Amino acid sequence: MKTIHSDEPQAFNFNVRVMAGPGAGKTYWLIGQLRQILTNSSKLGNCRKVAVITYTNKATENICKQIQFGMDRIEVSTIHAFLYTNVIKPYFHLIADKFRFDLSKLQGHDDTIVTSPELINSLIGKQKKGWLFNALERKHKRINYPDVGNYIARYRWVINNDKVGLFQQGRKYKLYGAIDEDFVNMYKKDVWSQKGLMHDDDVLYFSYQLFKLRPRIKRLIAYKFPYILVDEYQDSSSIQHYLIQQLSNAGCYITVIGDDAQSIYSFANGNINFIKGISLPDLQDYNIKDNRRSTKEIVDFLNIIRPKLHQEAIRKEQSIKPLIVIGPALDAYSSCKRCCQDESLVTLCRKNETAYDIRSKILPKFQTDHLLDDILSLGDSRSRMFVACINAVENAKQMLMKDAVKEIAKAFGYDIQKMTDKKNAVAILRILLEKYCEYKSGDGKVLLHIIKNDMHQNIAEVRCGMPQKLFSHSYSEFAREVRYKDDNSTDMTIHKAKGLQFKNVMVVFEDEQTAVDFLLSNDLDQDTQIAEEHRIYYVACSRAQNRLFLSIPTLSEGNKKKIENKFKDKLTISIDI
Repeated sequence: MKTIHSDEPQAFNFNVRVMAGPGAGKTYWLIGQLRQILTNSSKLGNCRKVAVITYTNKATENICKQIQFGMDRIEVSTIHAFLYTNVIKPYFHLIADKFRFDLSKLQGHDDTIVTSPELINSLIGKQKKGWLFNALERKHKRINYPDVGNYIARYRWVINNDKVGLFQQGRKYKLYGAIDEDFVNMYKKDVWSQKGLMHDDDVLYFSYQLFKLRPRIKRLIAYKFPYILVDEYQDSSSIQHYLIQQLSNAGCYITVIGDDAQSIYSFANGNINFIKGISLPDLQDYNIKDNRRSTKEIVDFLNIIRPKLHQEAIRKEQSIKPLIVIGPALDAYSSCKRCCQDESLVTLCRKNETAYDIRSKILPKFQTDHLLDDILSLGDSRSRMFVACINAVENAKQMLMKDAVKEIAKAFGYDIQKMTDKKNAVAILRILLEKYCEYKSGDGKVLLHIIKNDMHQNIAEVRCGMPQKLFSHSYSEFAREVRYKDDNSTDMTIHKAKGLQFKNVMVVFEDEQTAVDFLLSNDLDQDTQIAEEHRIYYVACSRAQNRLFLSIPTLSEGNKKKIENKFKDKLTISIDI
């Protein structure tokens, strides 16, 4: 493997693998390689393009902002967007009937799992086994429909022994063993045939089927895109890996870029071994060991965390050493913010709920979990409208208006492809935002009252029993559970920060043991859950450009000494800042 610098583009009429640590300048190198291809390649004409495939929408935006040339001949997108645009839209009609997919209802792709009682009950009735069926038959046990939805979402299309099928991803979870992949297969077939719904993961599955059943398609894609560059390849799934190799066989020159120590998406079927073991003809191997992003102080810290990769800091200006701040996260945030002076400070958290708490600058009185799921499990339209309104408001606050309108439309039965329905959904969102001050400090019943009175919805009041208990929680307790496809705030989960960089970063650890394990274990290389947890925090720390802070709620004297012995003068613990 040849070591290169990020400002050294390479010959492009080869298949290429570039391994590079965090901050090495992968995007910088990629843009230089794009310029080299557009300037010198004889394979590009008026109708042929270079494809750049990234992992997240944020990374797509970041690359597009940095490319200042040739955008008419470059297509930058996520793998799902690339496949949907270039494979599914033009060719899916060739095989839709084989899978009984109602094309007339297809409206793009998303990750929405349908958990309506009508659909789930029909599936349970068809399966006729297990305690879920017994609960449905005897009516003595309430079925938690969101749990069933979460169960379905855990299954992904995977290639195993040259066959594609549904397999569970991640650790065991609720309903594990109660229902199986046959149930998920039935769900897939029903939403395809009845609703024309294509999940994000189905985009990969149907692209796989099109490549298998209509081999000419991959040759057409290879002709249109003679060069395909894939960033963050360490998080590729088995089907994505297969599709990329097939495009290489069809004549594409493939470039994969990544870092095995930044593989953090196993729950989405990402596999750390694909970038290590990729096999392409005439593969040229390169390694970038520079770090263009972070100060020397941060790079020195990262080198101790990951001793197998010794990065060289390109930046010469000095800054403070990474700093551990002990105490509540909000207090730590205030201290770190003062240290950053006029520069912005981004907090990166493992949990969405923690990110919301810091974003809202509140500490919840009670730590609650799964409130939105518990509301949905009531199984009525009132609950679906309530949860949709909270999701819509919180997305709108992040300026994610498209997602906000979609949330309203799904729950209130609007088809946003129709202009009248879209206007109705927007009108509801406008009411929610205008009246935000009325319910943001109240409990769920205040928001329900607005939905009933101001949106003229025929829903029942909450008076007693489980609904009374659930809707009595505060709005903020519900809002902290909202998850965003994209996050525009400065307080976000670590997974949302993948591929991004920030001037100053505070990494929030939920507890002392998690922080100590990460700092002392250095387990990044294995294909295990523990190693992935460590890689997640490694990714978080490596987002920082100027200053890095680690917020830990407590730190015993013994653990403090162990950390000081390991990091010596490369890390500071709890000084008055």
